[in-house]
Amino acid sequence: MPPVLSRFGLASAALFAFLGAWTPLHRPVLATEDKPADGKGSGEIDTSPPPGIDLSKLDEYERKVFFRVVNREPSSCGKGHSLIYSVKHDAGCRRSVFAVRYVAKLVDSGYTDSEIAEELQNRYREVVHKDIDISRAPNKGPADARVTLIEFVDYECPHCRTAQALMRQVLDTYPRQVRLCFKHFPLSSHTNARLAAEAATAAHNRASSGPTTTRCGPMPTPSPRRCWRRSPRRWDSTSPDGAAI
Repeated sequence: MPPVLSRFGLASAALFAFLGAWTPLHRPVLATEDKPADGKGSGEIDTSPPPGIDLSKLDEYERKVFFRVVNREPSSCGKGHSLIYSVKHDAGCRRSVFAVRYVAKLVDSGYTDSEIAEELQNRYREVVHKDIDISRAPNKGPADARVTLIEFVDYECPHCRTAQALMRQVLDTYPRQVRLCFKHFPLSSHTNARLAAEAATAAHNRASSGPTTTRCGPMPTPSPRRCWRRSPRRWDSTSPDGAAI
């Protein structure tokens, strides 16, 4: 064996031996081993059945999933401890009791950890609604439409351009049920996106009914001057919103 290959083989063997000795001491923590928010700071998983919760239908593996979830998910009353801690120590939070029962039902139905977390979020977590100002946003569709869509657009975004066909289809299919509002969202990574948005906004402010047509965006390399020249006095399917920039 050539001396170079021999030295390489010895070095490789030493490296693998080092890694083999090092790995058990620095084992990465898996996502399934997340520390629970138990309110005590112990980090230990509570595996004692919570009162009033029937776990008789769960096998050994499903019980592990159940306790992993109820130890990791926070109280349904917005307090700084886990679901299982809430059930055992917070008698005033009945929502956590219902949530834990729901977890047991979902585990028995074969749901995964992430699916259970999503179900809990949708059913027991308080939804925070955000208001978006569309008072100055150009729009198409009746003001009393049951559904209002707010489209955030970057004139250089290829995905925005692709979405235009879907937007037209929705508006054509539901002319009385859907209202579409347009908002600018120029990305800093697109060189001309903000310039195009500013030009379109200026044109919109000049024309009372909203000026920009689909011919001026979104496009791969928009030109603010071209958008300005092509801005008619009637609004077609997309228009800019001066308040969105």
